[in-house]
Formats: sequence, C-alpha cells, structure tokens
Amino acid sequence: MKPGDIALLRTDWTDKMYGRWPDYFTQSPYFPPESAEWLVARGPKNIGFDFFENTARDCPTSPRRISRCTA
Repeated sequence: MKPGDIALLRTDWTDKMYGRWPDYFTQSPYFPPESAEWLVARGPKNIGFDFFENTARDCPTSPRRISRCTA
C-alpha cells in the first residue's frame, strides 16, 4: 500500500451472516486499534470496510470495539 491509496477491507460478513441474530451483531469482525494504527501510518486517502460497526459504537465496553471507539 502506498500513501494516497484507498484501503478496502472485505470480509463478506453480511453475505455470510445476515439474518443470524444476534450473532450478526455480536460476532461481527472488528478493526483492532493496532491494525488501525498500522494502516493509518501508511497514509491512505480513505479506508472502507464491509462489516457492521454500530454495536461497537453503541456499546463502549464491547470487546469488539473498533479503533475510533477506544479513543
């Protein structure tokens, strides 16, 4: 990855898990802070991902928090 590239993280989570409640939300992939820091340090123009992240945002004590929830 070069500075200015766009990073897309593809898991196909919705294709695999949509309709399987509550696992669709509670077992969703996540982006740990260390991974986010590694990626941001490479200078992407934008980062996109295809997995649900509202549970992490709405529940700050969740062990599956994404990096912006840990700040």
